[in-house]
Amino acid sequence: MTPEQELDFKKRRMRVVQKHLKNDPKYRKMRRARRMSLFSSVLGSVVTLGVFLLLLKSFVLALNGPRDYAALVAPMVEGQSESSIVARLLTIDPVSSQIAGLIAPMLPSVTNVAAYTIEAPRP
Repeated sequence: MTPEQELDFKKRRMRVVQKHLKNDPKYRKMRRARRMSLFSSVLGSVVTLGVFLLLLKSFVLALNGPRDYAALVAPMVEGQSESSIVARLLTIDPVSSQIAGLIAPMLPSVTNVAAYTIEAPRP
């Protein structure tokens, strides 16, 4: 058998094997399970990230208080419209304020936050 004939035979054999695999119920079930596992892992990552960001916002809110948190977030929200995703994620919502209310008694009371300073523009 020449190398060209052998290559042609292997190609035909692979087409037949693939055709039979596509009709196999076990193979289809495995592909569906793999597709669903990819979807669930991506969804789980997005939900985990959302919960983490909510807890982080609640912690910062509990540490600084609503007025200082609004001042801290104001430069980030300044150029955004109220319906933008960034503005919605950073503004105080009822869930984060409730969580902040639960966390606040566990944190030390800080009267002067030196995390940021506002400098006057230099002439």
